[in-house]
Amino acid sequence: MTDNATSALFQSLGYTGRDVRQVVVQVYPSAFLENGVLVAGHKAYIGEAAGNFRTTVETDFIFASADPDWEFMEFELGGQTWQGLAIFPSDGDFTVRFGDTGPRSVLLTDRCACLYTHRYQIVLKNKVTGKIALCDPEVGNGGDGVG
Repeated sequence: MTDNATSALFQSLGYTGRDVRQVVVQVYPSAFLENGVLVAGHKAYIGEAAGNFRTTVETDFIFASADPDWEFMEFELGGQTWQGLAIFPSDGDFTVRFGDTGPRSVLLTDRCACLYTHRYQIVLKNKVTGKIALCDPEVGNGGDGVG
């Protein structure tokens, strides 16, 4: 069954076609190689394999920081300002904004009009130390990403 046929089936059964998913983002210590030297840092993780999500109906993804010391960071990428989460291609099929709790959460609304893979990156900052943690799901891990 195609994605559009699946969506039509659920809508014919009275389903509104809107989905809400809650995603906990955790930050753990991590080591990085920088100029041949091992450097201590942090990495953000989400609990969905390597971070890929697939949806065929309009979906609100609510990303929440599990640790109150870590919050989503506003950053510049690809000539655009993002609130905690960047997503490409930027085709107007979605919106990204801090949630009702401010930078402790991010709301990604995917209108699901374009059924292809989007790549995304999450950026968090520690309020106490100023350190930054990233979550950049790997390419080619069997998931389809958001979209």
